[in-house]
Amino acid sequence: MASPKLVPRTDSGDCRSNDIQLLTTSTYIDPVCGASASFVQRLSEMASLEGETMRHENLKKLKKTKRLES
Repeated sequence: MASPKLVPRTDSGDCRSNDIQLLTTSTYIDPVCGASASFVQRLSEMASLEGETMRHENLKKLKKTKRLES
């Protein structure tokens, strides 16, 4: 079974013609390509919340480690 090819993303998140060509060689298409603005906004918000959660968990772990050392 062949593994899916990675599709490079553009920084702007727009689908450009060269991205469309690359998408045709991939097993999976980019769901952001041609998506509604509200969908892209929800994805952006979820990514932001995920980053915030990771920062919070790392800070909590760091505080716990420092507390155990003292």
